[in-house]
Amino acid sequence: MSSFHIRDENNLTEEEMLWLLENDCVEYNAILEEDVTSDMENEDHVSDHEEIDDVIVADDDEDTNIPDGPHYTAKDGTQWSKMPLSKRVRRSEANKIVAAPGLTHSSSEISTIRESFLLFFSDAMLDIIVIETNRKAKYFFDQHNATHPGNTKKFAPTNRIEIEAYIGLLITLGALQANTEPIEMLYCSDPAYCRPIIPACLSRNRYSFITKFIRYDNFETREQRKLQDRLAPIRDIFDILVSNCKTALNPSSHMCVDEQLVPFRGRAPFRVYMKSKPAKYGIKIWALADCEFNYTVNMQVYLGKQGNKPEKKQGKRVVLELTDHLQQGYGITTDNFFTSLELANKLLMKKLTLCGTLRKNKAFIPRELLPSASKKEYSSMFAFQKNCVLVSYVPKKSRAVILLSNEHQDDKVNSAEMKYKPDILLHYNNTKGAVDATDQMAQKYTTQRRTLRWPMVLFYHMIDIAALNAYKIWTIKNPNYEIGHLDARRKFLLALGKDLAKENIINRYNKANGLNAGPKENILKVFPELRKEAVLQERQPARFKYGVNI
Repeated sequence: MSSFHIRDENNLTEEEMLWLLENDCVEYNAILEEDVTSDMENEDHVSDHEEIDDVIVADDDEDTNIPDGPHYTAKDGTQWSKMPLSKRVRRSEANKIVAAPGLTHSSSEISTIRESFLLFFSDAMLDIIVIETNRKAKYFFDQHNATHPGNTKKFAPTNRIEIEAYIGLLITLGALQANTEPIEMLYCSDPAYCRPIIPACLSRNRYSFITKFIRYDNFETREQRKLQDRLAPIRDIFDILVSNCKTALNPSSHMCVDEQLVPFRGRAPFRVYMKSKPAKYGIKIWALADCEFNYTVNMQVYLGKQGNKPEKKQGKRVVLELTDHLQQGYGITTDNFFTSLELANKLLMKKLTLCGTLRKNKAFIPRELLPSASKKEYSSMFAFQKNCVLVSYVPKKSRAVILLSNEHQDDKVNSAEMKYKPDILLHYNNTKGAVDATDQMAQKYTTQRRTLRWPMVLFYHMIDIAALNAYKIWTIKNPNYEIGHLDARRKFLLALGKDLAKENIINRYNKANGLNAGPKENILKVFPELRKEAVLQERQPARFKYGVNI
């Protein structure tokens, strides 16, 4: 498909062609030469000129977006040139990355799977959970003892080691895809169905205790904070996790903004219904994900309407907030909910670029680019401004896909084998799925268990994201990890769950008052080396000094 054919589909009239010739338009002369060559060669031939890198920069001597030559005029008066306004170069300033993609200083120093997870679920988060869980448990037992003086109860406060074991157990259940099994089945004593790792991590009573009382904020001041922030019950640890995700990896050149739906049918002030999602009901999260590593870089929970009126330009606000921490040089891909000309210009001011689909009702889209039955199948029409390009591609009769990009500035299309798709469309297809990919991977081995508490739902999701990001960090640092194994991530999660619970398991085994034979045997099945250590300790003679056993 020659470039002349493309121009013809851009509705150049005879008068416009004469204007181009009279003004000695270099672009148009090149088109005519290429068209003559294409008549002598195969129609699907791609010239050397077409293979030049499609990353561009605008002319510096152009001071306005208003074209002088043939142009389209949109409904809102926006004018678009029918011809490119920019010169081809290797790379624009808005696509020069400052930080090399890959591990940062903190993530490059990890040496164990457990450390990779604690990059995200950090000490600060675990300390908050320990403090607030004990606060809630103490309040509950104090209330019970005050109302039942004849039947007082005591509780053993939890600690960080036990909380790590609890999280490790949840990750293990997710990796075994046993997150939907009832607790009775998980702690079944029948050796035919028992999984030794489960009772070895935590006793059934301690698991139930932590699940009941686990909290992520000071419940005594929560109601006051909820007046200003609907996410108050989990805001502190959520923000820490997001901050850790930003600092653990330098992203690759392109990222994607999209929405996730965490399944939940209980009561929540910002629960949404999304018919396009399998779960339909849940908590919506805006996410920014790396397209090369499928790594979650940033997240933001949708908290519903603020006031009685719906938020205007929500998509623009979400993208700008999710990308606020980024340095220059990154390309952002969005779907038609987010993409707008105003957003593209705002990102370009920060030296970031945008590529995304558009809804047909945008007033800045020229009428000529909208779907029409007269347009040929697989044809493309382009419209240009100084720093932006629109393309309308016809995949089927009377249908059109309209995209906007300020990362591209040419009208390059591909061969018949690719159905003459524009480069912009191929770029969009290659970079649009990062958030969906991370969501799919997180759901495969999710830690989600049935609950009526929405903070608990988000807590489970945070563990899923932290575990997935930890896996990405670990495989970047150890590229040969389980290479060739289709269940590499499952093995990683099982090893992670076991490592997180190891210290608590050993503490239980070494308790002074001892354990029953059943739990002790389960622990020895998980860590057989403990049996050997116990035998060595028994054989070692006692040492005495001044009559005291030391």
